[in-house]
Amino acid sequence: MAKFAAAIPVNYLTAYFMMIHQGSLRKDETILIHGIGGGVGIAALQIANKIGAKIIGTAPAGKHSKIRDLGVEHLIDYQSEDFSERVME
Repeated sequence: MAKFAAAIPVNYLTAYFMMIHQGSLRKDETILIHGIGGGVGIAALQIANKIGAKIIGTAPAGKHSKIRDLGVEHLIDYQSEDFSERVME
């Protein structure tokens, strides 16, 4: 179990570095998180929620319910939809 827990900081540090340090994400900005159902994706959505950003996520349809429970309203099934078109809606 400890070896799995060791990966948690990596997920959050990766998401934080890219969104905050590199991307300067701010409240009310919109962010697209690809693979929002994975480890880094979940970390990114939690950080974005805390900041107050608007989130669009891509994930397989089977993960949408659980991701919605985490507060993401705008989800795209990247396996059956063209996310580049959907993001512009």
